[in-house]
Amino acid sequence: MTQRVLTSGCHFLRLIVLSKYIESRTILSKFRSALGPFILRSKHTVVLVLLLTLGVAPEAYSQNRQNPPAKSPLSKPNAHASVAGDAKRGFQGFLSDQKRIWTCPAHLKISDAEWLVPAGGISTGLFVTDATTSHELTRHSHVPASATFSDLGLGLFLGASSLMYLGGRQFSDEHMRETGLLSAQAAADTFVLTDVLKYGLRRERPDVDRGQGNFFQPGGTSFPSEHASISFAIATVIAHEYPGWFSQFASYGLATAVSVARVTGDKHFPSDVFIGGTMGYLIGRSVYRNHHDPAVNYGTFESAELPIPAERVSSTYIELDSWIYPAVERLAALNIVDSTFAAIRPWTRMAVYAMISRAQEPPAGSEGSLVLSDLRSEFHHENELQGGQQSKSLLIDRVYTRTQYISGSPLNDGFHFGQTIVDDFGRPFGDGLQQIVGFETCAESGRFSFFVRGEYQHAPSLPGYSPPVNQTLAQIDLIPGESFNGVPTKNVFRLLDTYTSFNLLSNEISVGKQTYWWGPDDSTALMLSNNAAPFYGIRFNRTFPLYIPLFSKLFGTIRYDNFFGRLYGNKYPADPFTFGQKIVLAPTKNLEIGFSRSSIFAGKGLEPLTAHTFWQTLTSTSSGTNVGFNPHDTPGTRHANFDIRYRLPFLRNWVTAYIDSFVHDDVSPADAPNRSAVMPGIYLSHFPGIPKLDLHVEGGTTDTFPTQVLGGNFYYYEGLYKDSYTINRNLLGSWLGREGTGGKTWATYWLNPASSITAGFRMVKVSQFFIPDGETQQDAYAAFKYRWQNGLDLQVMMQHERWVAPLLASGPQSNFTTQLQLSFWPKDWRVQKH
Repeated sequence: MTQRVLTSGCHFLRLIVLSKYIESRTILSKFRSALGPFILRSKHTVVLVLLLTLGVAPEAYSQNRQNPPAKSPLSKPNAHASVAGDAKRGFQGFLSDQKRIWTCPAHLKISDAEWLVPAGGISTGLFVTDATTSHELTRHSHVPASATFSDLGLGLFLGASSLMYLGGRQFSDEHMRETGLLSAQAAADTFVLTDVLKYGLRRERPDVDRGQGNFFQPGGTSFPSEHASISFAIATVIAHEYPGWFSQFASYGLATAVSVARVTGDKHFPSDVFIGGTMGYLIGRSVYRNHHDPAVNYGTFESAELPIPAERVSSTYIELDSWIYPAVERLAALNIVDSTFAAIRPWTRMAVYAMISRAQEPPAGSEGSLVLSDLRSEFHHENELQGGQQSKSLLIDRVYTRTQYISGSPLNDGFHFGQTIVDDFGRPFGDGLQQIVGFETCAESGRFSFFVRGEYQHAPSLPGYSPPVNQTLAQIDLIPGESFNGVPTKNVFRLLDTYTSFNLLSNEISVGKQTYWWGPDDSTALMLSNNAAPFYGIRFNRTFPLYIPLFSKLFGTIRYDNFFGRLYGNKYPADPFTFGQKIVLAPTKNLEIGFSRSSIFAGKGLEPLTAHTFWQTLTSTSSGTNVGFNPHDTPGTRHANFDIRYRLPFLRNWVTAYIDSFVHDDVSPADAPNRSAVMPGIYLSHFPGIPKLDLHVEGGTTDTFPTQVLGGNFYYYEGLYKDSYTINRNLLGSWLGREGTGGKTWATYWLNPASSITAGFRMVKVSQFFIPDGETQQDAYAAFKYRWQNGLDLQVMMQHERWVAPLLASGPQSNFTTQLQLSFWPKDWRVQKH
């Protein structure tokens, strides 16, 4: 009898699901006919899909865990209820869920952006890399086994749901019975939404049409993954009903394994399983919150929820052009703050707060006291988090506009001659007017955070080089065709640093577009700097100092930073992959030692991106252009770095000395000093009797023995990867260039911790062994910055440049740059929920 009732109930539920599905397909077909031209565009498809699949987020997250929603009488358990009664309640709950799911996009709020925006960022990144990732993960013989495992895993979830319901009835365990019932209800909810999206969006599977993953194709059923969505829906209900660590680990672990197996089994793209899994999680959580009755909570053994430690709260990075970096550097030079790990920047806000929270108290009224006071005021929100207060916030961090005018002939080719404007995130410039209008916004919620910096950029066109110059540069670079044909007028919107982050054990794991500064100097970094635009990748960064027993007693605390990404704007070859590792040790509070390595490989037309080529690039100790090398099996281009930063004895509060070094195709500059580029510098924190005045002096060279022999084809260059160390012709490293000698000195008078007057001079001389007859560039500049307490900031900069490059022009050339920037940091534009 029980079996017949169950069978009838299942058939009835299947009939309702099918009718709902057919009705939804009809509606979606009409909708697609009316708006086809709109949603066929990929970027609009992504937005539409995200709103529909992730729109349950408001329902799932709007209710506080300590204040569950009022239950409908239909959801109350009844120990003597029949199977038919359970089926009736489940069906009525299913209908209410469907109404909530399909109407939830209309109930989206501004505060939901803290979930939708990060999810949208991750999804967009996966859409972009779907084809490549899927291809690389299905190149081996594990495909059939993965597909079988995913089917077995889903079967296990469905079987567990049924067994928990039947076991709950058999043993009068209402908690187990409800778990089985709600997990089946969540699976049915997810099945309907997933199938409507599958047959409405009709995305091709990875094994069709060379894995392009096109939408709206006949027979397409790839997006989203039904295995992933149903597995996560059931897993979420089980994990919420039994919130112990083991049950959560087992449930979510199996759901994740099923989802991954759908990708490695060549059944789905990564974006299919990510959005499917997210959808299943949100629906499962919504079903639990709306239908669970606390009266059945027997045997959950859940400990009280504890606040997340401050070092494990996700925090966004501080932009490299912020006033916070020179302020922290002054405190470090005055021996107020220790171990800043200056060779790994940018820093997160929580990391800087941790620095100033450990600061020694300077004498009241001193310059250090004023700087420390302003920084504590800046990080008042982080202070609340340190005290155990958790919050969800969405913040407009800054809006700004910059007008820049260059009169004369600027240099705009750091790969050969030099740049008039350096370390400016790769922004375009030229002779005439340039305009920038930008914003910064972020969202933070517990272990998750999201950051966006976007700009509208206008710049005049750039003329190309003359045929003789192009021919000479092509011969130097060993490339076919012309070196530079000019750039048209720019009127574009560009994303700069834009990423989503997750904090795992004090490691910030972020995906998106990011900037790196790997070096102790302040005017440039030989390995990675903000001279070029940020690039897309995944980053694994230890943002807080790590203490390792025994090891740290000898070598001190450590920090490390790792990334894997892809470059753009290259030609020889196009779009190579890149990865890097950096570690900094702090043996004493006055000494920091850093090591780093970066690699560029797997460019288009050369070796493909595989586990073999990655491992070869990571471990190979031989040059990729040795005699007899295979261009389709090369380790790419590798550079290594070694740097030191030290507060000098007897002058601890006065002088900090540092040196950056850089080598190509060697393990470390320390192993090959005669082949290494160097950039030493000193920082004088204040002058006797003038505590507000400081001085930087930095200078170095990439004009070493190898470059003189190879004519500039050593640093930032490789035989097969000729322009790979650039993004849109801007060097990723230092403005010293491929074979240059130069330096920069500047003095700053601080009006207050965020306001200053600066005067400086920069000079670069390019070797005649690289560019015929060489090149000399000299810049003198003055800058004024002032920030008011209401958040308004004004910056003015004027620079005069004189350069001589016989290859480009017959005589000396000059230009004059004027720059005016107005920024506003709103203090109260934070949407926050505690």
